[in-house]
Amino acid sequence: MSKVPDRFLGFAFTVGDVLLEVDTKLNVLNADGAISILASEDDSVVMGKPLSALVSEQDMSMFDLTMAGLDKASRIGPIMISCGLDPDNRKEFAMFAGRLPMYADITYLALSYPYRLGLDEDEEDELTDNERKDKFFNRLDKLLQKTAGTEENLMVTVLESDINELTSGKQKEVEKFLKSFSVGGNSAAKLTESKFALVHEKGESGESDKLISDNLSKATGVNLNSASIDASKISEEGDEDGMKALVFSLQQFAEDNQNFDMQTFKSEGSDLIQETTTKVTKFRDMLNAGDFNFVYQPIVSLQSGTTHHFEALCRFDLKGVNVNQFEMICFAEDVGLIMDFDHAILKRAIGLIKPKMGMASAPKIAVNLSGKSLSNAAFLDNLVEELKNAPSLARNLSLEVTESAKITDLEGLNKVLEKIRALGFRVYLDDFGAGASGFQYLKQLVVDGVKIDGEYVRDAVKDKTTRAFLMSMATLCQQIGVETVAEWVETKEHADLLTKIGVNYGQGYYYGKPSPNLTPARARAAG
Repeated sequence: MSKVPDRFLGFAFTVGDVLLEVDTKLNVLNADGAISILASEDDSVVMGKPLSALVSEQDMSMFDLTMAGLDKASRIGPIMISCGLDPDNRKEFAMFAGRLPMYADITYLALSYPYRLGLDEDEEDELTDNERKDKFFNRLDKLLQKTAGTEENLMVTVLESDINELTSGKQKEVEKFLKSFSVGGNSAAKLTESKFALVHEKGESGESDKLISDNLSKATGVNLNSASIDASKISEEGDEDGMKALVFSLQQFAEDNQNFDMQTFKSEGSDLIQETTTKVTKFRDMLNAGDFNFVYQPIVSLQSGTTHHFEALCRFDLKGVNVNQFEMICFAEDVGLIMDFDHAILKRAIGLIKPKMGMASAPKIAVNLSGKSLSNAAFLDNLVEELKNAPSLARNLSLEVTESAKITDLEGLNKVLEKIRALGFRVYLDDFGAGASGFQYLKQLVVDGVKIDGEYVRDAVKDKTTRAFLMSMATLCQQIGVETVAEWVETKEHADLLTKIGVNYGQGYYYGKPSPNLTPARARAAG
């Protein structure tokens, strides 16, 4: 067979270093480009040799099965592979493979150094499972949102093994295989020990997800169920909102939410995305319209029984969405709308306080900010700027850092909190003790106070173990100079106990329920 025309060789060489043509038996027919990378001599040394003479045995077995996934006019890659005539001096390449309809018995292989494509397996190996998963979701978001028309050619496939927990070796084997089919060779990820997802081209047959799972089973011995979602249909459902809904659905699938299991994806995947998209759109519309309200719950000095300030709690009604407020806020975190939500809350609070500044009726309120928002550098920069523009509000506005989503950069957040506190604004850690990270947060973040989770308060009167934990929290905070606010103060017995162990403030139905009015608590000094 003749050499590839120069213009096609040039096309291949713009993204690759070597172009190989192999026949149906995987013997090298032609080799072009920087052949010295593979052999110290010219291309004649490579010509006629079986590909197995160039590729390590370990990579060759995976390559054989990956090639089985090629149907006419399809392409796969990059596949990470070690290649070279000298077994002791093989180099790592990213290999792309494809076939042309007019030459169905020829496979074209383009080999590129991984650094040209921004691929680094060693870097990937250093990432935690959650970091790899987040990287996949970020790439998915970019793939389907930032390039117009891209979604027309792509599928998103989820796979689940019939074995609950695969060995670490099998997980890596499956993930590597899936990456070879994925867009750009890095659009696949392990979601759990037995669940995976990838973004790939549709292929001519329209059954590419089954083709992937069948060949993966042959390659690894692992049987996987699969279901695919057509990216073009996601786009039709609401563009950006549809994309957010897809990412949320995949996250729920990874977290074993029974409403987002494999069977549901198979039978009603499009309806599932549609329903979630509707929820995203309604939440966004609610924010844009400012269609939400505050209710206020008093936070009271346990010594005097008088109101110190109010917590502003957001209330909204999304017609046709049957979830409570906390669930909806967690949903907003998962779909990437929480920063918009927190900004809207903060803006509303400032708007309530500003007109009354200098007046006796100026309210003192605290607003909640999500850990997810506070892990975002852009949000933090905007927050500091907003507070800088309203320094007179410092006596009347405080911030509560919530742990509904884990904070990822405590060192960076602490630097921002220092700036906020330097402006005179008070900062509290919300729900202290409720999550595993609470004490770590208190150690690394300099704050004015903590709100002790109500679970510790509710049972402390009757349960000595819970009471001991509560006392240790109060003592710790006293020793490091941090104020304490106890949630769930329902009875006089609660108030008396909290006062006795040195807690500063209380919040709960004993002092007042959340109300649309800024109604001070009735004076109820503990004693």
